[in-house]
Amino acid sequence: MQIDLELDLKFDKCTTRIGDVPIITVKSKALLVLQLDTYCKSPEVLSRLCWPEDTHQSELIIPDEVCKIAQIDPDAVGHTPGLLWSYKLKGTSKYKISNGPALQDIEHVKSGSRVLTIIVFRKLIPITTLSGEEFLAAWWEVVKCHHALWKGGVHHRDVSPSNLMGYRIRGQFIGVLNDYDLSSFKRYGPSGLERTGTVPFMAINLLTPEAIAGEVEHVYAHDAESFIWVLTWICLRYEDGKLFSQNRPLEEWLKLDAIRCREKKNDFRTVGFSDSRPSESHKASWGLVHKCLLGIQSLYTLDGYRKLADRLSFELLLEGPMLEHDVHLSLDTYCKSPEVLSRLCWPEDTYQNEPIVPDKVYKTTQIDPDAVGHTPGLLWSYKFKGKSKYTIRNGPALQDIQHVKSGSRVLTIIVSRNLIPITTLSGKEFLAAWWEVVKCHRALWKGGVHHRNISPSNLMGYRIRGQFIGVLNDYDLSSFQRDSPSGLERTGTVPFMAVNLLKPEAVAGKVEHVYAHDAESFIWVLTWICLRYEDGKLLSQTRPLEEWLKLDAIRCRKAKTYFWSVRCSDARPSGSHEASWDLVKRCFMGIHSLYTPIGYRKLADQSAFELLLEGPMLEHDGSLSAKQDRYTCS
Repeated sequence: MQIDLELDLKFDKCTTRIGDVPIITVKSKALLVLQLDTYCKSPEVLSRLCWPEDTHQSELIIPDEVCKIAQIDPDAVGHTPGLLWSYKLKGTSKYKISNGPALQDIEHVKSGSRVLTIIVFRKLIPITTLSGEEFLAAWWEVVKCHHALWKGGVHHRDVSPSNLMGYRIRGQFIGVLNDYDLSSFKRYGPSGLERTGTVPFMAINLLTPEAIAGEVEHVYAHDAESFIWVLTWICLRYEDGKLFSQNRPLEEWLKLDAIRCREKKNDFRTVGFSDSRPSESHKASWGLVHKCLLGIQSLYTLDGYRKLADRLSFELLLEGPMLEHDVHLSLDTYCKSPEVLSRLCWPEDTYQNEPIVPDKVYKTTQIDPDAVGHTPGLLWSYKFKGKSKYTIRNGPALQDIQHVKSGSRVLTIIVSRNLIPITTLSGKEFLAAWWEVVKCHRALWKGGVHHRNISPSNLMGYRIRGQFIGVLNDYDLSSFQRDSPSGLERTGTVPFMAVNLLKPEAVAGKVEHVYAHDAESFIWVLTWICLRYEDGKLLSQTRPLEEWLKLDAIRCRKAKTYFWSVRCSDARPSGSHEASWDLVKRCFMGIHSLYTPIGYRKLADQSAFELLLEGPMLEHDGSLSAKQDRYTCS
């Protein structure tokens, strides 16, 4: 892919952060295609020059290591930035530390190998723009994300206010740990002796001459302490999301070298804290600052710095104080249930060794935020070699069909966290979650991941501080556009499959599975739930469409054709889904236009999305449509 890139280097167009790293506005037609998503109203794309480690790996940390960790630890899911593009400038190597003027007088700095790189990303919202409980919740999300990444081997090592960012989901702010250019990999990065960080927020133990000379290992407790200094800094210097225009506490820290800053920070934690007063909008967080500083105090003893294991440092400095301060925020915001589930499935046995989710799906989330947070967390998987089988999710419905095209699939067991079925929702909450899954599916399809098994049981979700987030689940029948079969293999769950896939030619493998077929499946799922569920529960008796579960493909095709042409006008949704029925009828008008007297009308993927889903949703509820944003960037 060729990238056109125009950097706006005018001084008044550049945004700088502490450490004087320029954030530059970018114009790019190629990247604009990736950036035109439904989350961010602002078309603004930013770039930054950075110096990541020049290891034997060819890619940056974010798309590889960070997203892999998000598969096994939900504390990182949705809390890492979206990288649009990156380019490493070969032949450029430099030791870099984000210190502003603070360490320029230190000459004994251990050398490291870093290479100049330009990265392009979407604009995020600074956490400093928040106040009160919203600020503290976002700060805690970033703390947990950082801890999850550290456990996975990604060591950030530059925690500062400018690296704590975020975005909004339906009004809820989601914290993001940003800027990985000074991070390292535990497995094949340096030993941790290289000095990295932004001086006003670095741990006191890293501001000694020995540490600056590269004789002190950078451990988790140092980053944990940095989070506390960041919390203190924001509480003292920001009011209602704005930096004080004058009389800013701790201002001198920005101008001090490492040794003098260390002295000032020691004075603050022992004496200065008691005289400090937070801004009014951060007053509620000050008790937490006090508790955290007590933890820092216990690390610095008369005998020297007290070394703790990573987990113990997290508990002493951060988790324990937060638990005392606000038990609700200390809980995992993604999945309160400790339940873990396993499932046997039959993914394609391609040349790849890993299932779809950790590789292709999460790479797609890096270029299209419609998928961010809307894919399941995979804990573990195992492929049974030699167990190959063609499968279709048909219950009893296709057992009488003999002409099924064979394919290569292998028995696999996957372990994942328990999610909440979308069928448990009602009203606007249900429709918002359904639409999120529709957009996630569309993003993945564009990225080459074709789900091909849309059914109610695969539309799931979780809650973030009360907000339900839709998830597209179950990828065991999915395919890759680039390296999988042509789409002639039959997959799906019969009652929800497109009518065009239920005719004999399609069942025999003579009709390609295209995007419009999955789009139609979403409409059948919407119809099914509206008719059969009341207030999040399946009707106990007289369930509409019950016979579809027992029909073979041919008879189900006839029943579905009759439904959209005749029965739909007489059908009545449950009371809790009545508001969504108008959308169902609008969607059926789109389906009807595909099936003409001369055959099935083939459409390009985007046209099918607009005709069957986006257009009807825009007419039904503009606030939920793809033309509106669910992530708000400022």
